[in-house]
Amino acid sequence: MHNPVQFICADTIEPAAVTWLWQGWIPQGELTLLIGQPGCLKSTLTCTFAANVSRGLPWPDGITSPPAHVAIYATEDAAKEVIIPRLVAANADRQMIDVLSVDHVVTAETLCSLIKALDHTPALVIIDPLSAVVSGSMNDNQRVRNSLAPLIGLA
Repeated sequence: MHNPVQFICADTIEPAAVTWLWQGWIPQGELTLLIGQPGCLKSTLTCTFAANVSRGLPWPDGITSPPAHVAIYATEDAAKEVIIPRLVAANADRQMIDVLSVDHVVTAETLCSLIKALDHTPALVIIDPLSAVVSGSMNDNQRVRNSLAPLIGLA
C-alpha cells in the first residue's frame, strides 16, 4: 500500500523557478487570495484580472502575458446583471471566459471536477467569495485547509 505521507531528502528535489501569470503578483499553479473589507471593489478587480488574462492585456505595471482562458465561480453576483457588464467594461474577451452557473453551492472538490471537464485549462480560476467552497466556519483553520486541499491539488 502506498503511504501518502513521506519524507523526501532535500538534495533530491530540484529547485524550480516560479512561473507567473502576473509577474511578482499572481503565480501560476498556486492559490492566491485577494482579501479586503466588504465593498472595496474586490469583485470588480477580479473581473479586470479576468479581462487582462482573456486578452493578454497589460497589468497595471505594464507587463503582459499571452491571452488565456479564465473560469469564474461567483455566488454573490448575478452573471447577467453584474459579472458580464463588469467583463464588458473591462474589455474582456468573453469567449475566453467560462462563468459557472449552479443553483446550489458546490464543494471545492465538485468545482475541481467541473473545471477539469472544461474543453480547455483555465490559467486563472476566480472563486468569489472563497467561503463559497469552504464547508463550515471560515474561522476554523483546519476546516478551511481541508476544504481548499482539492483546489490546491488542482492548481
